[in-house]
Amino acid sequence: LSTLESPPANLTPLGDVVLFGTNTDEDRGLWSSDGTAQGTRRLASLSQGVTLSSASAGVAYFVAGLEAPALWRSDGSPGGTGAIVGDLGAFVSRLVTAGSRAYLELSGAQGAEIWTSDGSEGGTRRVAGITGSVPRAPVERFDPFGNRVVFKLGSCNPFGGVPTQPLWLADGEAARLLSEETCVG
Repeated sequence: LSTLESPPANLTPLGDVVLFGTNTDEDRGLWSSDGTAQGTRRLASLSQGVTLSSASAGVAYFVAGLEAPALWRSDGSPGGTGAIVGDLGAFVSRLVTAGSRAYLELSGAQGAEIWTSDGSEGGTRRVAGITGSVPRAPVERFDPFGNRVVFKLGSCNPFGGVPTQPLWLADGEAARLLSEETCVG
């Protein structure tokens, strides 16, 4: 792809094209390609590089930046690509899509938080209901499950792990505790 000034990063299949970021100081952008030079085009210029990406149901979500991470959405066209939230306010350590929603793990002063987005600024928010015996615990697993996401908080290990490892299920509105595994060791 001779039109690029930097190597592609965060390749994300979306239908018949692949979306990717370019992340050098000279070239930060979101691109689409069908695998040919003629079918490769810039969808958006970015102030920060793409750090995470995920796609499903004909929609791709991207996180651009580390210090002031922005959440982006794209349908693979320039007109269908844009920022959803300009600064999420915390480091984004994980991003997955489930159905047409994005789920993010944000790591900040309050520990791990799960956020969701329907692709709009108003539909991007913290998932309610994540409480329990593992305050400020890291997210151990974070996997799509239908239109929802399942995740574990904390980690069982013999070197300072937590006493339990809760398994949670989140949809676009709330999270609910599925089980709480007691760590042995």
